[in-house]
Amino acid sequence: MVKFYPYIAGNFVEGEESLCIRNPFTDEMVGETSYISDVQYEMAVERALKIRQVALEWPIFKRYESLMYIASSMENQLEEFTELICQEAGKPYRHSHTEVLRAIQTFKIAAEESKRLPAEFLSIDWTEAGQGKEAWVKYFPIGLVAGISPFNFPLNLAVHKIAPAIAAGCPIILKPSSQTPLSTLALAKIIDESEVPKGMVSILP
Repeated sequence: MVKFYPYIAGNFVEGEESLCIRNPFTDEMVGETSYISDVQYEMAVERALKIRQVALEWPIFKRYESLMYIASSMENQLEEFTELICQEAGKPYRHSHTEVLRAIQTFKIAAEESKRLPAEFLSIDWTEAGQGKEAWVKYFPIGLVAGISPFNFPLNLAVHKIAPAIAAGCPIILKPSSQTPLSTLALAKIIDESEVPKGMVSILP
């Protein structure tokens, strides 16, 4: 049996109430984590809001490197993630394996897209007042993302929220399904080892 702690703003912390995860097929207890308190939720939100300026200044090449590091680390732990999904979701090995591969691919795609965030100059001489003038359109991180992921694809659908948020430079607080939080909390360990700024990602069962 494995035990994971909620990931709050770059720290693994004990919640206030134990959450036991059972294999829905065998009813065997396969892991444990904990629900966090209202105060801990507020702490995650406060930290994410405070890190907004850091996110604005976080260069794209660092986002790219962090996303590729996460993808590479997941590839190195492919079997571990596959087994975790098998156990917590009661899914066949083949389906669990495919889900992990898709999650890895999502991080790689997000890494590439982070380098393609567009900026453009536009001529605005549509009227006499705009003659000789140009406009500059630039995209920037808008702020905190809140995400909820379901039980049926516990890792991949969480990654569909986490990876784009990191690519865009937006802090994210993710609430995984209470039935299947283990694979997402295992991902939190890899995120914690990457160069993603502490506080950018919180994963709260």
